[in-house]
Amino acid sequence: MRVCWVYILRMGLGWLLVAGSAWGGSNLLILIADDVGLDSLPFSSPNAGGSFPPVPNVAALAAGGVVFNQGYAYPTCSPTRAAMLTGRYGFRTGVLSPNSSDQFSGEEYTFPEAFDDQALGYAMASFGKWHLGGGSLGPNELGGWDHFSGVLGGAVPNFFDWTKVVNGVSVSLVDAYATSEHVDDALAWIGARGETNWVVWMGFTAAHTPLHKPPVALHGYDDLSGTSADISAQPRLYFEAMIEALDSEIGRLLAGIDTNETTIVFVGDNGTSSATIEAPYDIARRAKGSLYEGGTHVPFVIAGADVVAGGRSVDTVVHVADLFATLIELGGGRVPSTGVDSRSLVPFLRNELFGDGDGLVLVESDWLQRGQATGRAVRDARYKLIEMNQSVVGFYDLWVDSLEASNLLGGGLSSEQLVAYARMTNYLEEASAGRVSPFSMGASVVEGVLRVEWESEPFRSYSLRAAEVLMGGVFSEVVVSNLPASPPLNAWVVPVGERQRFFRVEAE
Repeated sequence: MRVCWVYILRMGLGWLLVAGSAWGGSNLLILIADDVGLDSLPFSSPNAGGSFPPVPNVAALAAGGVVFNQGYAYPTCSPTRAAMLTGRYGFRTGVLSPNSSDQFSGEEYTFPEAFDDQALGYAMASFGKWHLGGGSLGPNELGGWDHFSGVLGGAVPNFFDWTKVVNGVSVSLVDAYATSEHVDDALAWIGARGETNWVVWMGFTAAHTPLHKPPVALHGYDDLSGTSADISAQPRLYFEAMIEALDSEIGRLLAGIDTNETTIVFVGDNGTSSATIEAPYDIARRAKGSLYEGGTHVPFVIAGADVVAGGRSVDTVVHVADLFATLIELGGGRVPSTGVDSRSLVPFLRNELFGDGDGLVLVESDWLQRGQATGRAVRDARYKLIEMNQSVVGFYDLWVDSLEASNLLGGGLSSEQLVAYARMTNYLEEASAGRVSPFSMGASVVEGVLRVEWESEPFRSYSLRAAEVLMGGVFSEVVVSNLPASPPLNAWVVPVGERQRFFRVEAE
């Protein structure tokens, strides 16, 4: 059974629709840090005594925004990008690792395409790393970007000597530091937009390999020699220098835009690699490329114009796929039903109630242990289950065991744990059969008529229930819908005399 929530609050003569009011107007900047896991940054690492690079600009975003303490991405870069673009998990898009990145199809519906189709009035551009196939015009034709400037593959062979692709045209660059070049291109493009609102996807290639010493003006690791021998001897310090350089260039980018009119997302695309990961995640086979916390639990921050009462953190489990719905709602659009795995995080930005706080999130890979295994991991607010080669290998209580050191499958499970285990294994079975079907719920006012609305699927039964209070409230059935194979949108008109109520839809 799937459950979705909405809360409708009547105020005076009008209505405040927590899931239905229109936004739009702010620019949107998405900053993706490559191979930067929780251990990489001082504000996200649980290791207070660790070694960290200075990151004043990213730290300022965290201090003034909303930090999602339980943010998840895929173990590797390509499926993370596909999920962000489409709001769909890898088992739907076919992109489960860089090895399957060419499975990203033009049939997928991306958020840049939604912005365009709904005529939201935004110019759309992507800079830096693409890594989802489609050839030289893949970012434009598959991603839906009006403009692309960056690299098509997973990394640059040399941060100072590389080939840039601009809307399908290749340009060879020498002595052009990649991180700086991406920012130069973004600032030039933004400056040419004038008064037009814009969305910029900045897929940095840092701090992905090759490890190197960045330009000295961008960092303070002056003692590094930059030789191959020195890089091999102390890879973490070179990684930190790259992150400090990345932060310096993020600062230059932010200084070149109006941050009062821009909402900014900062997220890592997967965990830190095993060569540079730091305690407490420096556990064998549990870094980037693994389903464990070190491979999938990432820094995740939203700051800027659309954040109310910043300087907060939330512990609800969220996923990079949630950015699809979040960005479309921030742009003033309606979230399309294609993004079935995406939940808008806008209520967190508004400092309001979030309706799916105990939802499940999924990460997957078709390339684990150097191609010797496939696997999936699913977690809720407390528990996490890991499956490899179609067999469950781990079940953990992350509230008391954040490093997944104690496998609960080694002993008896409590009744609560049994319920969570059954829920998660059922979810994976449904995903294997292609039957996992989350749905969205909201509300609208049309000519003074308030309606609760939910998107649905053919041949499924939906029950709309209501309660006066959320915690401990009794949800009474309002209406049952047994749908034919036609319209995807259900609606129920809320009577004029109804008091404030919580509504939920249950799908059988």
